Amino acid sequence: MKAALQLSELRTLDATDLNDKLKEARTELFNLRFQAATGQLENHRQIRAVRRRIAQVLTVMQGRTLGFEEVVVQASGPATPSSAGPRRDGRSKDAPVDPTTADAEETS
Repeated sequence: MKAALQLSELRTLDATDLNDKLKEARTELFNLRFQAATGQLENHRQIRAVRRRIAQVLTVMQGRTLGFEEVVVQASGPATPSSAGPRRDGRSKDAPVDPTTADAEETS
């Protein structure tokens, strides 16, 4: 089994590399399931590890689609909330809050 990539390493890859990793992991999962069905699989934890790798790749891809993650050139540690994009209500983190409209939004 190949060494798993860390999540920070996945975030440095571009979209085509992520698609390649996803396709490779899904092919590996298919082969592991086939081995399990025929009784040839020795280590059943491999299936869990590959499923986790698929989930990590999909999470990075979905985060980029929604705008929560950007392609990071260098691994710079954990992402800060300010780099995560706009808030759910559409305002930026530093946007001023108008008290008259804030009360109206809470009541509706």
